[in-house]
Amino acid sequence: MVTSAIPHPTRPVIRLKDPGTMLAALPYLLGFRPEDSVILIGHRAPRPERVGLVLRADLPPPEHHADQAAQLAATLASSGDAGATIIVVGSHPAVPPGAGPPHAELAEMLRDELFAAGLAVFHALWVSDISSGAPWQCYADADCGGLLPEIESTVAAATVTASGKVTHRSRAALRRLLDPPDLAAIERRRALLAEPPEYEDLTADPTERGCAVVRAGLLLADQRDLCLDDPQVVSLARALADPNVRDACLTTAVSPGSRTAKAAERLWLALVQALPSPDFVDAACLLAYAAYVRGDGAFARMAVERVRATVRGCGLADLMQIALDHAYPPDQMALLGRLDGFPDLSLPEDEP
Repeated sequence: MVTSAIPHPTRPVIRLKDPGTMLAALPYLLGFRPEDSVILIGHRAPRPERVGLVLRADLPPPEHHADQAAQLAATLASSGDAGATIIVVGSHPAVPPGAGPPHAELAEMLRDELFAAGLAVFHALWVSDISSGAPWQCYADADCGGLLPEIESTVAAATVTASGKVTHRSRAALRRLLDPPDLAAIERRRALLAEPPEYEDLTADPTERGCAVVRAGLLLADQRDLCLDDPQVVSLARALADPNVRDACLTTAVSPGSRTAKAAERLWLALVQALPSPDFVDAACLLAYAAYVRGDGAFARMAVERVRATVRGCGLADLMQIALDHAYPPDQMALLGRLDGFPDLSLPEDEP
């Protein structure tokens, strides 16, 4: 399974000459602490200390090393990065102490594939796990190695924490954010959604009515302590079921870090957690789009996977899947939300 962090201007700068600090930055680049993983950190030209695309995959069995190396190198080559650092996370009980870093064959295959794609390889590193004091070593130099610094005390940790982003203990913990916390509430809302809607003003334009519901939801989400009751959840689900309303909601993501973008992503996540299947799909698509535009490809992919496992032929989810597979830059994806004709859903302080 491949996850990624998409190139983004807010990504922390890393030091190529300090491999230990670079390894300690991985949780803050991916959004979670990787385990038993192979990772490629892309480096932008002409300043390689700028992080580009970050790719992570589960460590494959030996018979799949070649396929995994080819897939990862091809994806990074399509991103426009100038080179990469190869990182393998995880121990290997079959390698005796002093025999060099484990998984050397995989690292060598990755190096060959990257060279064949015209990409430089700045480092090839192994680390047992991403924790303070964990041992790391270079594949090419037996004298290159050390212990990871205090993970939470790095510049990357400070940068990401100051931005308000949360780094999770594992990929599984990040994925669990999409799970419903209250199954009884899910069933109540399933029953309510099966009933015909009641509108006080049947003469109102459906899109305008739906956008008004979303604006009210964004104001609630802006208060941070978001707690939606059953009628609010149902009203929001019905509003997002209108493709015109859902597409208008794409505008809320185009300025990552803004008040509107933060409130919107909080609202979409709350709805993914609060709605039954398949009613959560529209909110999950918006959540994936918001995460992608702010550079979090790993979480965007998790949301897209949940949508595609639930319904087939969802245009926005299919588009997001293509963007993830080809590592489209976030600013290109943000153009979807900048098309003319969308209603204004921005919160007051975000208005020009």
